[in-house]
Amino acid sequence: MDNPNLKTEYDQISVDTLETANRATRYLIERGHRRILLTTGLKSSGFFQRLNKGFEKAFYDAGLPLRDARWLSVTEDDVASGRFEKALNRTLCVQQPPTAVITSTPGAPGGAMVILNRLQKAGLRVPEDISLLSIVDGQRLRILQPTISATTALGEPVVREVVRCLLERIQSPGSKPQRVFIPGDVVERGS
Repeated sequence: MDNPNLKTEYDQISVDTLETANRATRYLIERGHRRILLTTGLKSSGFFQRLNKGFEKAFYDAGLPLRDARWLSVTEDDVASGRFEKALNRTLCVQQPPTAVITSTPGAPGGAMVILNRLQKAGLRVPEDISLLSIVDGQRLRILQPTISATTALGEPVVREVVRCLLERIQSPGSKPQRVFIPGDVVERGS
């Protein structure tokens, strides 16, 4: 699941990360944000390359310059060692800091919690001063104050597709494997 490059003889259901990042970025742009920070894992991975493409596509489609977009590549070691917080601090201290953050950092949704904590330590109020949206949803994001907006392609949409594929596989066991891509939708919460 969620590896569209995988060559397999089995049915495959993947999150459409490019479209999910595009929807998340468009959501923020439609709410007036122009300086948006995308925090991702290693840019060399296919997952994060698709996130970046979706992020950039939303800017392009809206006619906005990419110079207003910001990127911060993060590893799990960066989060654990505090390097991520320091890099985020530098990003927030520029003359025109981001007005919104989209996070898909390693350990997400934990990465969203690290970002929320750092924003609050910097004296920024979410959502009054800066918006926060996580590409990965999780129960913890629903109980924080404020609750964190997120994208979701997991849960019911995936279960529906899995059941549909299984039923088709039972009815036609020799049919070609299916590749299904499910885009995530933005779940608006308090951030």
